[in-house]
Amino acid sequence: MITCGFLFNPRDNSTTQDFQIDFDDKTSSTIFIPIAHLISENSPQVACIKTKNHFTEANIMGKTEIEVLTQIVCKPYTIIKMNSDSIHRGIGNRSNIDRPMFFINSGSKKLGLTAEKIEDTSMHEDY
Repeated sequence: MITCGFLFNPRDNSTTQDFQIDFDDKTSSTIFIPIAHLISENSPQVACIKTKNHFTEANIMGKTEIEVLTQIVCKPYTIIKMNSDSIHRGIGNRSNIDRPMFFINSGSKKLGLTAEKIEDTSMHEDY
């Protein structure tokens, strides 16, 4: 696991993110678990672009034509897996509900970790 936490998009938030990718590699992925309903007024969007080459974040910011735009709409606690190089953004929350979402970024190759290098970091002592 690389990171985990909560994303919070409050109701009546008009700020829409720019399209982004989390990591420009194919070794990581992100799991999203929405705590509230994802509806068209508050849910993330995933984009597909016209390109034959692997893209980077620099060439998705207004320099590439979006071919398909998908809105993620689902019930609470639905597990959503997104590859690390998926183009996505959070939209402004135009609904009357807050949108909390739990996320986990995973992948060990990005950090160069192997089973031999991972130390025991347990927070308890055996008595």
